[in-house]
Amino acid sequence: MTTQVSASVQHFDHSVLPCMDLFKEERFYTEVLGGAMFLKPGMTHHDPSGFSEATGKTHPPGTFIKFGRHHLGFFLQYEVPVYPAAEPGSGYPCWGLWVAEDDFDDVVQAARDFPVPVGEVRTEGHAGIPMRSVFLLDPDGNSLELVSDPRGRYDDYKVTGISHMHTEAVDLAATSEFYGRYLGLEAVGADEEAEVVALGMPSGQHLFVHRVDEVSPATVGPYFGRHCAYYVEADAYHVLEGHLNDDKVEQIDMVPGLRRPGELDTYFFDPSGLYIQIKDMDSLTMAKGWPRYRYVTV
Repeated sequence: MTTQVSASVQHFDHSVLPCMDLFKEERFYTEVLGGAMFLKPGMTHHDPSGFSEATGKTHPPGTFIKFGRHHLGFFLQYEVPVYPAAEPGSGYPCWGLWVAEDDFDDVVQAARDFPVPVGEVRTEGHAGIPMRSVFLLDPDGNSLELVSDPRGRYDDYKVTGISHMHTEAVDLAATSEFYGRYLGLEAVGADEEAEVVALGMPSGQHLFVHRVDEVSPATVGPYFGRHCAYYVEADAYHVLEGHLNDDKVEQIDMVPGLRRPGELDTYFFDPSGLYIQIKDMDSLTMAKGWPRYRYVTV
């Protein structure tokens, strides 16, 4: 049973994915999915975020791409390669992205034409949560699921934000307890075989946790910069951080050079080894004022 807390994260705000070919990933996420690049860390000689005190290493080039309400980031990897899923829908972690309903079919076709592996459109949803969706792999093999968003475009973006995430756990009960205590998430659905549980957020987003016998290399790979970030209001942040401190959960300051004055954030690992961030600055605020650009193929 999930531990009751007096605070909760409000939404899944952004995530950083590993990549092996930054140019190809930028093309796919801007040309096919319609995102817009707004920040490219590690691309200037005097980039103050280039050295990480947490890792003792200079980070590789990366890109942050805006999608409606949220954003995704990508960093080139130098320790281990991306472990691609065998086929769409077969691997974890898997990032779910909302696509405006009127654009859904066109975006799916554009992904097929890119080309990347794309599965068949499905309507059954997950853990009792209905959705019209399709699984696919990005150019480096990261797992994605596109979900039809009946709300339509957001700020004229076809991909309107992050819908959900699929992750894995050996112990579903312990993992649900973890996300309840430290993020305030509540179980809102499960499949009949108790092999997957849906944890809900006030935003209507979900975290789907799938039971596995062994966590995959793709989940635990030591990928530079990869994490999943959740937005939380300042008062709730202190409550949730208090639980982390009370339980002596290790917290690591990943990017001390990038924190803005007054910003609250902390990083820690979930039971399966995924890196989590909670913060009180959301994606819309972070991207505000940055010019946004896309590639044009000629």
